[in-house]
Amino acid sequence: MKVLSSLSILFSALAISACSTYPMGLSESEWNALTPEQRQQAVQQQAELDDKYRIAQQEAEIREQEERAQQKADSNPGEWLQCTLTENRIYRGFEWKQAQDDAFEILAGDKLQLNIEKDDFVDVSLNVTFDGQIIELCHFNKCDRVTGTSKQYQAGIDKQIVLEKTYQGVLHCDAVKRQPMVYKVL
Repeated sequence: MKVLSSLSILFSALAISACSTYPMGLSESEWNALTPEQRQQAVQQQAELDDKYRIAQQEAEIREQEERAQQKADSNPGEWLQCTLTENRIYRGFEWKQAQDDAFEILAGDKLQLNIEKDDFVDVSLNVTFDGQIIELCHFNKCDRVTGTSKQYQAGIDKQIVLEKTYQGVLHCDAVKRQPMVYKVL
């Protein structure tokens, strides 16, 4: 609990300082009122805060990776899928245009976003969810879904995905077959 309190104070200080061009969230008038020694101290304090923030972010990323690995290790057959989206086409300029293929992994309960095409003029992102049986791909309120049992996902499922005047492609998903644990006798 103490760690969370320290992190929230740290993030609050960084949020305040992010809105300012001067260290520690100081305004221009506050900065100008400081002596050179006080300015140096403010710069040093800001650098220390920046380092703590960077370290906290790295630690959070490591914890997230470890949790994800544990979720995969604990998943039941059919709860962890590897999927590809091929033959992707997006509706752009009143015609269908080819887009790059994509691939993703998803665990039951996950929600993720895939960027199929993004530039200055168009952003076709698909929101993907998986509840253990249904994979749903949506772009705003246009959705298509694939349903299957764990056995069907283990055998592999293919479906043509069509989101009216937005996206077309072929979704293929397979359940990840976990390798049995091998124990060595010493």
